[in-house]
Amino acid sequence: MFRGTDKYPKEKYSAALKSTGAAANANTTQDRTAYHMTGNADKLELIFELESDRFLNLNYSEHDFKTEAGAVKGEYTKNFASPYSQLNEKRAQTAFTTHTYSHTTMGYFKDIVDMPALDVLASIVFSDTSELSKKLVIDEQKVRFMGGGAFDSRDPNLFTIQVSMVDKADMAYSWVRLKRQLPG
Repeated sequence: MFRGTDKYPKEKYSAALKSTGAAANANTTQDRTAYHMTGNADKLELIFELESDRFLNLNYSEHDFKTEAGAVKGEYTKNFASPYSQLNEKRAQTAFTTHTYSHTTMGYFKDIVDMPALDVLASIVFSDTSELSKKLVIDEQKVRFMGGGAFDSRDPNLFTIQVSMVDKADMAYSWVRLKRQLPG
């Protein structure tokens, strides 16, 4: 969440934070992720603008995503070197067989290494803040809802797309716009 947006690329974001005397950070627990910023109350409007823009318009390249995924992998590997971390992970897996607490906040190593490149694509293409959603749902109002994703499974499976059209006559138009967002 600190990679920047079109309006505030990483360097400009950092400079704006510095100009307000602000600092931004985040933390994650099993129940929530909290993003927080501290800074000069006189610069509150700019602080809110920075945070709003960051949450609505986050933008980073595939290379940046891979860099972040590599950092998570490295952090997991470092933490998992501790026998206590290994024990805690196994204990949570054993104790919570149906609850999400069986999953650590960082995830399992297999999940980090095998993160499905299609789940990432789906979250980028179909998010409420995606260009496609802004165009078809908000601006043109041709689509009520759209979503999609891959079935996470060991072997190759299906990638599905769901769209609720306002008028079925706009289906071909919307399909062309959607196809432009998908690779290959």
